[in-house]
Amino acid sequence: MKSKKIKTIWNLGVSFFIGGLMLWIVETGIFLIIEGWHYKATNPIEIWFDKCVGNMWNCATMLIIYCLFQIAIKLSNGKKIKT
Repeated sequence: MKSKKIKTIWNLGVSFFIGGLMLWIVETGIFLIIEGWHYKATNPIEIWFDKCVGNMWNCATMLIIYCLFQIAIKLSNGKKIKT
């Protein structure tokens, strides 16, 4: 796989992580103001947001791990990685 493609996938993974983090901060702040502190999500919208954030973080993790594997394969083949 070309280095440019690996870098694009890496950036996509980082974007998913940062987007999920921002959504989580906003969502947590809103529901702390509306419902106060609670151990488990009770509102269906809050549950949906939690699942959305979890999926974004899972996607980011998979993309970043995939890139790390591709980089390791390139390095084991003795190819230089251009940035």
